[in-house]
Amino acid sequence: MVIIGITAIVTGAAFRKSYSDITQMTDYMDSIYVCEYQEGIAPDMTDDYIDRAAYVFIVEAYGYTQYMYQSICQKVNVVQVITGDKESEGKDIFIYKGSWKLSNGNKREMSFVNELKKGEKYLIIAESKLDITAENKDIYSVPDMVVPPVFCLKKTKNVIVDITEWPDGYVPYKLVSDNEFFAASERALEQLTRTKNKILQYYGVEY
Repeated sequence: MVIIGITAIVTGAAFRKSYSDITQMTDYMDSIYVCEYQEGIAPDMTDDYIDRAAYVFIVEAYGYTQYMYQSICQKVNVVQVITGDKESEGKDIFIYKGSWKLSNGNKREMSFVNELKKGEKYLIIAESKLDITAENKDIYSVPDMVVPPVFCLKKTKNVIVDITEWPDGYVPYKLVSDNEFFAASERALEQLTRTKNKILQYYGVEY
């Protein structure tokens, strides 16, 4: 196992009950704002990284997100191991990304990708398995890239929201809640979709 990027999770395990948890509110996501991907922000998934990925899983999402202090983990079941820990197949694991978090009150950092939807399957690339004794669960860290390698194996209609009404680039989540990606324009969405298709094609995964 690799000990990497665990400070936020360990802190969360110790202090998760000591902060105001807005996620306990009914339909709290209706009050959340998320940032949209804009054209010109190039997805940074290179051919070299794809080739040397430590863990590549096909997973099915439970639709369960665990919120801790300055960190967010999403629970999934491993349907297929393409690369990496073969013993994980059939097991429940948690997916973690350092930049997934709540910030500035009602803003949630999601790296332009929606949370995993219950019952849907995803291809996920992880760079390490976190060695965390404070949490009795298997947690895999997704690379901290502009756009994380977390791709739904279902064709999804993505709603484009004009960000001119929201100058900071954050739009109401309820307007894009059924999306896979949060994009500010059709061309921005095309960039994200090309990246997704490139990776799925590389691993021979169809959707």
